Amino acid sequence: MTPEEMRALYDYNAWANHRALDAAGNLTSEQFTKPLGSSFGSVRDTLAHICGAEWVWMERFQGRSPASLPDVLECTDVDSLRAKWAEQEGRLLAFVGKLTQEDLNPRDGIQDAEVWYLQESAVAIDAARGESWDVSSRTDHNFAAAAWGPADFDGLDALLP
Repeated sequence: MTPEEMRALYDYNAWANHRALDAAGNLTSEQFTKPLGSSFGSVRDTLAHICGAEWVWMERFQGRSPASLPDVLECTDVDSLRAKWAEQEGRLLAFVGKLTQEDLNPRDGIQDAEVWYLQESAVAIDAARGESWDVSSRTDHNFAAAAWGPADFDGLDALLP
């Protein structure tokens, strides 16, 4: 994987996250936190899980291995979650933006843990573009489960190279 491909995947990921947050912004506070019986409980819990998982990846890129996700459930509305997410998104995109091909190549035949985590997360983002667990379909499921209508995530692949 090249640095350009890596940046494109992370840019796509940020774009999808923004769409999910924008769609969630149309919900009332009650709808945002309403238990839906899905994997992560509510729309807020689903988005908070994605935000927390991205934080874990960034920690791994830095050579740290956190034991758990951060407590992002303290975010009671979309604006507070968006603010928390924006901070870590900036760090993540800055990190990916500085990558060179040398950073992504194994060193002396051994791949650093940070490089492995980076490439694995990019593979996961790439796979998410076409699989049912990606951010749009997970959030869309929660919107549909609450009978609020779809979050309007159609045609994501048409926007990608």
